[in-house]
Amino acid sequence: MKNPFNGLKLRDLRTAHKIAARAKALNPELDQIDVALDLMETHLNGCPLRLDDLLAADDFNLMHDVYGISAHLNRETGQIEDCFLPRFHGALDARKEAA
Repeated sequence: MKNPFNGLKLRDLRTAHKIAARAKALNPELDQIDVALDLMETHLNGCPLRLDDLLAADDFNLMHDVYGISAHLNRETGQIEDCFLPRFHGALDARKEAA
């Protein structure tokens, strides 16, 4: 079994925990650790996230990505399924680098 957290950066982990803390403050029924793990698994397995932008997002957009990732993450493969694409996915960064 491959390690779904291969390539994890401490800075990204800290940012994911800050995002998870905000999400937990907005919805106390969420498990903060589960949210952080979902974000990291998504970020490291084919759908890199703009974590700093997600942390700075308004509440609505932050929760859109948190709930969407939770609902569409395949926890066996680490892949996002069902054509869901987080608003703060990394494609914007790739477009900037290509320009």
